[in-house]
This record gives sequence, C-alpha cells and structure tokens, in this order.
Amino acid sequence: MNDRPMAFTEHLGELRDRLLKSVVAITVAFFVAYAYHEELFRFLAAPIIEGLRAHGVYKLQALQVTEAIVVYLEASMVGAVVLAVPYVFYQIWAFIAPGLKERERGAVLPVVGLISAFFLLGVAFCYYVFLPMVVDFLVDFTVGTGDIALLPTVEKTFSLTATFLLIFGLVFEMPLIMFFVSAVGLVSSTAFLKFSRYFIVVAFIVGAIFTPPDPLSQLLMAVPLCALYFVGVAFAWAGGALRRSGERGLAKAVVVGVFLLFAMAVALAGWLWNRPTDRPSSRAAVTAGATFAARADPASRLGRAIAERRTAAMELDAKGWVLSAGPDGIAWAAMEPQSACPGDDLPSWYLPTTLPSRCLVNGAAPGDAKVDEAFAVLDDRDRPVSGAALPDCLALLGPAGLPTGAGMTFRAEEGPAGLATVTLRFEGDAGARAALTDWVARSRERLSPGRGVSGLEESLLGSVLAWSEGDLDIAMEEDATVVSITTTPARAARMVARLALGGAAACGPKGP
Repeated sequence: MNDRPMAFTEHLGELRDRLLKSVVAITVAFFVAYAYHEELFRFLAAPIIEGLRAHGVYKLQALQVTEAIVVYLEASMVGAVVLAVPYVFYQIWAFIAPGLKERERGAVLPVVGLISAFFLLGVAFCYYVFLPMVVDFLVDFTVGTGDIALLPTVEKTFSLTATFLLIFGLVFEMPLIMFFVSAVGLVSSTAFLKFSRYFIVVAFIVGAIFTPPDPLSQLLMAVPLCALYFVGVAFAWAGGALRRSGERGLAKAVVVGVFLLFAMAVALAGWLWNRPTDRPSSRAAVTAGATFAARADPASRLGRAIAERRTAAMELDAKGWVLSAGPDGIAWAAMEPQSACPGDDLPSWYLPTTLPSRCLVNGAAPGDAKVDEAFAVLDDRDRPVSGAALPDCLALLGPAGLPTGAGMTFRAEEGPAGLATVTLRFEGDAGARAALTDWVARSRERLSPGRGVSGLEESLLGSVLAWSEGDLDIAMEEDATVVSITTTPARAARMVARLALGGAAACGPKGP
C-alpha cells in the first residue's frame, strides 16, 4: 500500500472526479424529481395554498406562458438536491477524510449531523408554523374588507415559500455558530448572555426586515430568534467547557439535551398550529337515503352567494357545509366547527312539507356502497362548490319525457380573467345519457344572448342552460358527457344556488 502524499495535481484530479460524480447524482435525481414535479410543487406550496383556500381563494395565476414550467423546474431542482444530498456529502467526506486525523474524523460527523438537524428544524418550523400563520393573517387582512381581489401567482407563491424555508434553515444554525465561537475562545457564554438584551432588539429589527410588514410576522420570526439565541448560549457554555477542561462527555450531554428540548418545543408549536381537527369527509355527512347532495365553502364567492339566497340557515360560521336531500327528508351538515350547526331553523320557503329537518354533524354515511361512491365528488377540496344527483333525483331535475338512468355531478370554480366555470357531468345509463346530451345540444342551438327559449326554464337543468345563453361546451367521453359553462361569477352564483337549493327541494320528501 502506497501512503505517499498526493501531488497537487492529483488532488485536483480527485476533486474533479468527486464533483463530477456529485453533478451526475444531482442530474439523475433531477429527472426522478421531475417525474413528480406537480406533487413537489403542491407539497412545497401547501402552507400558502391552504391559507388561500381557507379564505376562498382556490386558484393561482400564471402571468407568463413559461411561468409554470419554470416553477416546476425549480421545484424539481429542490427535490433533486434533497435526494442527492446524502451522496454529495459522502463525496465531500471521501475527499477530505484522508487529510484528517482520527480525532478530527470523529468530530466531523457529529458536527455535520448537528448542522443538518438544525437546518431541518428551521425548515420544519417555517413550514408548519410560520408560513401557515403568516399567510392566514395576511390573506385575511387583504381580502377581509371585500374591496381587494387577491390574485396570487405561481412564481410568487413558490419563491415566497422557498425563500422563507431557506432563511429559517440558515437562521437556525446560529446556536452552532455560537458553540464554535466559544469553543475557540473568541466569545464566552457569559458575554453572549450579557448581550442578550441587545439581541432581542436586533431580532425584532431582523423580523421587520425579512418578513411582511405586519406585527404577527415579525413576532413569528423574532421570538424563535430569541429562543435560538438562548439555545446558543447553552451551546456556547458547552463549547467553553470543552475548551477549558476537555469535558467532552458533559459538553455532548448539554448539546444533545438542549437540542432535544428545543426540537420538542418546535414540534409542539407545529402540532398546536396543525393539530388534528374534526374535518370529517363531506361524503360521510350525507344523510342516509339521500339522492341529492351539495357542498359549499362559504369563504368563497360562489359558496357565499348560495348562502345569501334568502336563507339565514346557510349563514354558517363554518368552513363548509353539506346540504343533502332524499325521500326521508332534507338535512344540513355544518363542517368545521361543529358548533356552527344551525339546528332545526331551516327555511320553509323551499321545503315541500313541514317534516322536521335534521341537523347533522358527522352524519351517518349512506348504507349503499354505490350511493357512497356517487357522492365522492363532495370531497373535492379543490373547488368551492360541488354536488351530485343520483338517477332518481336527476329525473326530477331535467325536462319531462327524458329516459331515466343517468346521474349527474356538478362543480363550480372561479377562473382567470374574472370568470367562473360551472361543470355538469352526466354518467350512467348510455341511453339516458345520450338523450340528455341531445337535449342539451338542441337547447344550445336555440339559445342566444338576450333571447330565451319557451318552456326551457320549467325544469331546473333547463333554467341553468337558459342562464348560459348558449355559451357552453359539450365534451363526449367514453362513459360520460361533460357540459362546461363559463360565465360571470354573478351568473355562476345564480346557477349553483339554483342547483343546490332547487335540487334539494325537488329531490326531498314529497309530502304525506
């Protein structure tokens, strides 16, 4: 075995090989990550997207045709770096390890582990605590008055998330910096402790500079910085003890103990903000025996528009509600929180009988598996309004004389350029579906702006088509017909209100 020192050119050659292997690893990881680019983007942007949806904002905007692909590439690169980091670290270690003494080698791995652990703690705190709190506050502040429309872009959403994750990851390295500074004798833990009163002021200044201009954001950055500083003071004491007496066991115990306590505090903060809430399946809240159900998010403009249609019972202090109807009755299910359930105060103007209504929270799911699957559309959290009508119900919503056997699902969402889209999807018996498709196509040919069609508004579906004024698309799929109506939000609100309230009235009980 040749233990001679390597020449400078040999070191450069090995460095080149190590770098090349690292680049190849990142490249391969990039292609793997890009296969899941949409999932990666959704995961990284989830704190912002969830905060937006909590206030009825369901769509991100793309201002340039290249904006989405650029963001997906950036998200894939982030994923590639995360995947390739272990291998890259190995290449770095393989390059520097031969030049280190045995004692130095034993110190490198714990240091790298602590650096990685603190960075991940910072990222976790930002992802699970800071971003959700700040986004919720800022979105509510922006749209709360109703005078400002929030149009977040894909690029800004991703850059905001990535920037704050990186900032918090780096900031959380402060205790380690203080440890090394004290270990080499530059600053003692006592000096750090005396400086703490000034650091608190610095922390709030840093919070004001690097966060949006609101007190909550500054607190959410300044308070963890202060906590980090005092964790760093404990680390500095451990570093000083290690330098003075070489008490490695005591220093390790202090470092590990303080780190674990701090990690537990971060985990507790994340759990408290994201603690499991009673968020039942909307499908499971449909009353047994129902043939019609609709779900809406009152924070959205479309969901709120339904609530404003002549009924106080729908003015719920809840993040969502489900209205379901069948031969046995009509029921509400208030979602998140349960206390928003309006009781038996359902309006009587659309109820066909005086049968007592039921107010459900976590109501029993339909017993028929086929019925349960038919209402799966209610769990579509990507749109503010969704619903379904089973074949027996749809036969009551369409024009008389059409064959029965087809069911319908519907969704509504706001899109770009201030427009909204209502989508009707007919599935089931091929003959009934073909008859419905032919009726929709003939109605479209007869409709035009400002001109109605005699008799069309006599049925619920006919009134929805009439309000489209013929501006609708019909798409034929293998087992379904999809009707898409793009219109103004105000007109879309009329459509979904008619579908939700009228559908419940038509498919509810028919009297004694």
